[in-house]
Amino acid sequence: MKIPSLKELASGAMWLTSVSANLARGAAEEVPIRTQSAWEEEKQDILERANWLSEQIITDPAKLVKRSADFLGPQYGGQWAIYAAVHYCAALANISRLYPKEKERCLERMLKVIDVINTKELRNYDYIEWKEDAIETLSGKKSHITYIGTLAWAITEYKRAGGEDSRYDSLLHGLCEAINRRMLESPDLNLPSFPNKIKFIADMMTAMIALTNYSKLYGGKYADTVKKWLDMAKSGEWTNKRSGLLIAYYNYWRNMKFRPVRGCYAGMSCYCLTLIDELFAKDQYFCMLRSLKHSAKRFRASRNISTKLLHSSLI
Repeated sequence: MKIPSLKELASGAMWLTSVSANLARGAAEEVPIRTQSAWEEEKQDILERANWLSEQIITDPAKLVKRSADFLGPQYGGQWAIYAAVHYCAALANISRLYPKEKERCLERMLKVIDVINTKELRNYDYIEWKEDAIETLSGKKSHITYIGTLAWAITEYKRAGGEDSRYDSLLHGLCEAINRRMLESPDLNLPSFPNKIKFIADMMTAMIALTNYSKLYGGKYADTVKKWLDMAKSGEWTNKRSGLLIAYYNYWRNMKFRPVRGCYAGMSCYCLTLIDELFAKDQYFCMLRSLKHSAKRFRASRNISTKLLHSSLI
């Protein structure tokens, strides 16, 4: 798959392409009339899904958090909510580029999504862990990386899509300054998602997208930090030796020999990298394909062995 295709799929990927069109048809907003044109069919489907997601995400923040699965609890349920919102924001940015006539409505929705993310309800999960408000302590040293990285990413998507509203400009500068400063103060550029000191590469990706977008908006500022992080990522410091994939997480202070890979994190990393470094994204994408093929072969082999043992026991 070509990187541009992966990029276009993935931003809507996590939301637009995963929601049933049947669910989306109940959207309250008017959508274009369906035609036989493949392009129009695809456009119709995408806009129906976008309308449905608008109802689900642009809502009361507390209600959005409650829409997460019960087993996630307040911590991971809060993360689910901010990721749901930012990926929808990225999808809207893509829609505005694919269909220019939809740009105005997409920008309006993007602002509303940012308004939802920038609430105490959506950062409550972060407050529970860090015992301080992420926005009120931007001058501090605690990480808060998942929340501030996600919010900064959403604002930069709005700005790069052509949004001219300046109400979040000051906040964006503060968010990216905090991300950059805290990364440079870390011995390995990565920051823990929570006080348990475990560092998730996928969570760091949101911050890297934010800094990458920011550097494109503001004359290359923070581009050096992005390059340093990418150089570390490409060096093998954070990769699984067998698969070549970026690891899901690590605890720097305990054991770097343990390098776990998780399918969902690998997929998210491949998508996020398309927005940071397309060549590295392509490399990780093919590493993921090779790993999946190898896993499939091992699964088939183990299934055949199990089947033979079962047959032998029945004879």
